[in-house]
Amino acid sequence: MSGEGSAKKDKGILKIAIFAGVSLFLISGSIGGTLFFTGFFSHKATSEETAAEKNKPVAIDLSKIAFYAMPEMLVNLTRQGKKASFLRMVVKLELTNGEEVKTLDALKPRIIDQFQSYLRELRVEDVEGSSGLQRLREELLKRVNQVVAPIKVHDILFETLLVQ
Repeated sequence: MSGEGSAKKDKGILKIAIFAGVSLFLISGSIGGTLFFTGFFSHKATSEETAAEKNKPVAIDLSKIAFYAMPEMLVNLTRQGKKASFLRMVVKLELTNGEEVKTLDALKPRIIDQFQSYLRELRVEDVEGSSGLQRLREELLKRVNQVVAPIKVHDILFETLLVQ
């Protein structure tokens, strides 16, 4: 009799183990499937590919390259204390196509407005050093590309940058 009770007990434990295994398999499969179909696993690869594309050098045809001269800009920086500070800046915009210059002429007032609005919020510390200059270049480039889209300005070249 004890052998028969033990066999029933083993079958019950076996059924519970199989049920738990199947349940675990189904739960993990549904979680994995959900993550797969929502793009969770491909997101990392996509962001790595985007970073690689971003750092990839852009091929520029030097025969078509053009530089667009912006007028000199003089803005007062955000005050710190009683002393007023000014930023004087002259930049050129690098274009890959000289035919885009006419479009930039028409959009120049918007570009100047975007630059002025951004520059007036800066403090002296924001434009100090090479890292400050790089941040300034990136911010101006982002703003000009928003205004002139679909034209692409590839770089901003500083001719004069003076903080007083």
